[in-house]
Amino acid sequence: MFARGGWKRPVLGFVIIFLYWNSILAWTDIREEPSVSIFLSGVCPDGRKAEEILETEAGSENPSGICFYQDAGLKELSDTQYGRTSQAPAGGLYGNAALYDSRLNGFSEEDRTGCVIDEKTALDLFGTTEGEDRPLSFDGREYTVRKVIPWKQQMILFHPEERENTCTRVFLEVTGNSRENSARQFMIKYGLTGVLTDGGFLKAPVSAALMLLPGMIFVCLFKAMASERKKYGFKNSSYWLWTAAGFLLAGTVVVFLWRNVRIPGDWIPGKWSDFAFWQEKLKTEAERMKLYLMFPKSVLQTENIMSGLISVFYSITAFVLSFLWKKT
Repeated sequence: MFARGGWKRPVLGFVIIFLYWNSILAWTDIREEPSVSIFLSGVCPDGRKAEEILETEAGSENPSGICFYQDAGLKELSDTQYGRTSQAPAGGLYGNAALYDSRLNGFSEEDRTGCVIDEKTALDLFGTTEGEDRPLSFDGREYTVRKVIPWKQQMILFHPEERENTCTRVFLEVTGNSRENSARQFMIKYGLTGVLTDGGFLKAPVSAALMLLPGMIFVCLFKAMASERKKYGFKNSSYWLWTAAGFLLAGTVVVFLWRNVRIPGDWIPGKWSDFAFWQEKLKTEAERMKLYLMFPKSVLQTENIMSGLISVFYSITAFVLSFLWKKT
């Protein structure tokens, strides 16, 4: 496809570097979810029950952070000063809003007249993304914008006054326990049923895709060093220099993996002779991934999936183009 020499090789190299750099940027945009998400089923609690659970948990010996989520549907928003309007999906929150999204930190659960919106909604309503402390209204109530967050989708979040509406989801803080056990214990304690969806798996496959290009570069360098070493005899000093360079390269990779790759505790079997562990674990993770993709997402989860897909696309494209670069 490409002729050898000329300008095509450096141009293609620049494209590969550009793509890979963007894959790294997209990877860094993947935020850690501050909680586990449980989709409630059966008899879901209303606002009153949610506040009872919050009060009970606050008074317990080891309280857990909890945020109940209520799907409030699509709302018609109005700027009370100039009459501009916009539509946005709305969500009601009971409890610690930062467990829904860490960027909501500071949005007090006692604040019944405040709301948080995205930048596009702010721009539609106020003509600027600087919408803090501006008034808006929906459902016959007036609210004051506390924060404008650069979400990649339109959204308005608030603390509902009404207590009759049903909460369909809960975000639970996890400390010192596995996510599955924490969710199970919480539901048993308060007589709830639901399905745990966890996006913790997302960064692992994205990171694996990100390692494709560096892995190929390592293999090429190691092969080149081995080839150079073969040119010299056992007693030649250059032989040992290339040998040392190969060990140094391999050692650098081992140290990097040792410091940066962590195997979660629940991926380690209790007994290494338990050969069925990996099969069951992979089956469980595949089911968890399916549920995560199937159920509605929070804004943060949607952003993480988008960033992950972008990173994987750029990583694989850079990896494929690197083979073409080798042939030029």
